[in-house]
This record gives sequence, structure tokens and C-alpha cells, in this order.
Amino acid sequence: MGRNMRFSGIDIIGDIPWGTHLCSFYQTKQDLLNMIIPYFKAGLESNEFCVWVVSDPLNEQIAMEVAQNTIPNFDYYLANGQMEIVPYTKWYYRNGELYLNNLISEWTKITEKAISRGYGGLRGAGNCAWVEQKDWESFMEYETAVNDMIEQLQLPVILLCCFDLLRCKGSDVIDVVNSHQFALVNRNSEWEM
Repeated sequence: MGRNMRFSGIDIIGDIPWGTHLCSFYQTKQDLLNMIIPYFKAGLESNEFCVWVVSDPLNEQIAMEVAQNTIPNFDYYLANGQMEIVPYTKWYYRNGELYLNNLISEWTKITEKAISRGYGGLRGAGNCAWVEQKDWESFMEYETAVNDMIEQLQLPVILLCCFDLLRCKGSDVIDVVNSHQFALVNRNSEWEM
């Protein structure tokens, strides 16, 4: 696979290689959108298959409306099946139960399917505001497993995990940073790496 560089859409980091698993901490809904919209715009324009897993403060409808109003040709990408917006209850939680063990293999299958459909790879993002303290340890184990999967399989994948900084304890921030390759934080309306 090499270190094929991709435009991230995020000014502070610029180009990133396939196999990047990063996280960001936001404080407001607008902070989250200011990161996620350019990220997906860059992926769509680079012929990548995109999956956006949403939770509070966004739902499918709001995410769809914002994307339609801010990403040129978004309806075209959506109609062609290049973009999926999925609520966390159909991704991380299924039938009322935490569903993490099989997600690693699902990321692999989705990436393989994207490549077979002619896309350059997979660009995914999930808002992790849904994670409650009772699920925290399991979710951090999942995040570490995602890193391992990307490294071992050398998949053409870029994954961004977004966390609400106001909901995180200090130890949570350390856990998140330790389970990702690098972190971005929005402080005083400025992004820092």
C-alpha cells in the first residue's frame, strides 16, 4: 500500500497517509461541523467511500441537511452510494446492546467492498458522544483494536473519531489520545494538534 498521501480537508494537518486513525475533541456542534464537513468533502472529491456515524449533537437528518448545504454535489455522491450517514444506534449499538467485536471485520469488509466498486479506499468518522462511562473500557479496547487492524492489514482507510471535550474526564482524554495515532483539540475556537 505504501504511504499514499490523501488530502485530509483539515487545514492544521493537511495531507495524511492511508492507515491514519486520528481523534478530535470539540466543544460545540459548530466545532464538530467545522472539522467533519471539510474532512468528508475532501474524501468525496478524492473518490473515497465515506461513512459518517452520527450521534448527539447531530442526527441523520441534521447531518444530511448540513452536508447538502455545504458540500458541493453532495446529492450526487449520496445518490451514487459514495456516502452513508448512519446513526450510532445502527453502528455501535444494535438491538440495545454494545456491538463492537464484529465492527473490526465490518470495517475490513466495507473497505474491500469500496475498493471493488472503484473507490480509492474508505474514509470514516464517528461522533463518540454516545459512549457512557459503563461502556468506556470496552470502547477504548475497540479503538485500540481498530489501530491494530489498520496497521496489520495495511488497509486504505482513514478514520476520525470525534469526542465531546466537555463530556470527557481528564483520564478519558488520556485514554482517547493513547488509542489513536494523534489528536486534535479545539480550544478557544482554534484547532491544535
